Amino acid sequence: MSFTEAFMIITINVMVLGIPLLAIYRGMRKDKMLSEERKMAIEKGIALPEFPENNKSKTDPMVNLRSGIISLGTGLAIFIVGILLMTLFVVEQWLVIASISLGLVVSGFGGAKLYFYSLARKAQLEK
Repeated sequence: MSFTEAFMIITINVMVLGIPLLAIYRGMRKDKMLSEERKMAIEKGIALPEFPENNKSKTDPMVNLRSGIISLGTGLAIFIVGILLMTLFVVEQWLVIASISLGLVVSGFGGAKLYFYSLARKAQLEK
């Protein structure tokens, strides 16, 4: 395996696994900070601070639109990387199959989110 192939594999793994793990870590850190703030307020006898409300609820169609577009784009990028690995580099077959399969699964998830957005938008317009 050449340096370029190894570098590409490591970069893909960092991007695919690292970015979601960073988002999860940041969410957990924010929840811990809010919990600590509430604990300190209870200990001091101060009125509990209100939890900040999210501007968008989980049922808002725009949330599904955004995550659907991101998932679809990410899946297509992973799929294209699999095709490039197959055509430009001589890599092992399992890596190509895994990349193409992962790209199709993530693209399917994005497509489902976009479909849910269209259904929710229709329901919202009918009200």
